Amino acid sequence: MADEFEKFRKKPAQGHNSMAMLHETIEEQHSMEVEIAKMQAALKEKQDALKVIQENTLPELMVELGVESMTTPSGLTVDLTESIHASIPKKFSDKAFDWLDEHGESGMVKRSFEIKFNRDEEAWANKFARDLGQRKKPVNAVIKKKVEPPTLKSWVNTKLSNGEEIPLDLFGVFRRKISKISMKK
Repeated sequence: MADEFEKFRKKPAQGHNSMAMLHETIEEQHSMEVEIAKMQAALKEKQDALKVIQENTLPELMVELGVESMTTPSGLTVDLTESIHASIPKKFSDKAFDWLDEHGESGMVKRSFEIKFNRDEEAWANKFARDLGQRKKPVNAVIKKKVEPPTLKSWVNTKLSNGEEIPLDLFGVFRRKISKISMKK
């Protein structure tokens, strides 16, 4: 199997100064790293600018003009869509989980347990792993509850689509208009 990076490697010519080649290659790597960092920064800047247009400038203008959809003379079609987002804010997490329990929705809540062992407790950790059901030593366990983001978003969308009331603040629900552009075929 040929080395996939062979085409990028420089081979010293006969009698070539290997140390000079080493320095040259170091400079070349550094130059590429700097160039890539600049390109990534420029890409991030463009993505941020696009997000402002998609989520603010164009939707606000379309709403102001009362336009939900339109096609430009060049064939670009723009549609204004609503996106609903949700995530349980930490400060409301206990209340949100209680609300879900009280309303028969606790099946969405995932619980994870984190068990902490000290370094000098390796034997105990191994025993615990083998026989969780018969533990004799108290453990320092952290219980974490969460609802997976896609599950929460889908649940919120379903509830709101059905006209059901849910506490929007507990589930961090926010709506935003987004412009989507497509090209006519």
